[in-house]
Amino acid sequence: MVHLQFEAQRQTIIYHWLNGTRLAIEIHQKMSISICTIRYNLKKLEETAWAQAHINDNWDMTIFTDETAFDFFQNKVKRWQKNGKRPI
Repeated sequence: MVHLQFEAQRQTIIYHWLNGTRLAIEIHQKMSISICTIRYNLKKLEETAWAQAHINDNWDMTIFTDETAFDFFQNKVKRWQKNGKRPI
């Protein structure tokens, strides 16, 4: 039952996305959907759109990295992780 509600919300957000509404606050004002849910779904739509736009790019010279940042007393410490699990 809950899954069907989330799917209905996702479909509603996609409908507004396809009709040109790109701001979460605008969709929130039109519908009674949590703004966090809208932002989450819009982020996924933007990521998917970017991936589809770049699917045929030459990725041979691209390096993908995983960077995790920790804040200790307002000093940013960065740790690079080569392989394996991330510390968080």
